[in-house]
Amino acid sequence: MSDVEKLLIDKTNQYRKSNKLNLLSSDSKLNQAAGNHAAVMIQTNNFSHQAGNTNPSDRVEQAGYRWYFVAENIAWRIGDNQMTDDQLAEAILQQWIASPGHNQNLLAKLANQCGVSITYDGNSGRTYIVMLYARPRN
Repeated sequence: MSDVEKLLIDKTNQYRKSNKLNLLSSDSKLNQAAGNHAAVMIQTNNFSHQAGNTNPSDRVEQAGYRWYFVAENIAWRIGDNQMTDDQLAEAILQQWIASPGHNQNLLAKLANQCGVSITYDGNSGRTYIVMLYARPRN
């Protein structure tokens, strides 16, 4: 995991804590699913939860994660190369907090694990962000 990915998880957990919710632990399979989806969005030039003709639950299953609950936030940004890792993580979080659907996923009560990928696309100059919120099946 990159420093900015770790910071995004830390900031998400601070936000969840301030809303009296459980903290999320990072899961390697969810990180893999998030990274795979960022790569597909870049390769297909399709910024979508359905890029590659899959949905979040398909992707986490393909990564070997057995899920009870799964939700996904995606974003893309451009021109952030002058930001510090901390500033970028905060900007991403604030972008999602300002969006009701994304904020709902940030504050999902069922989630107890997460996976994140922040991937730069040199061709477009965009940074693609994927964050999964999940709870495994028992």
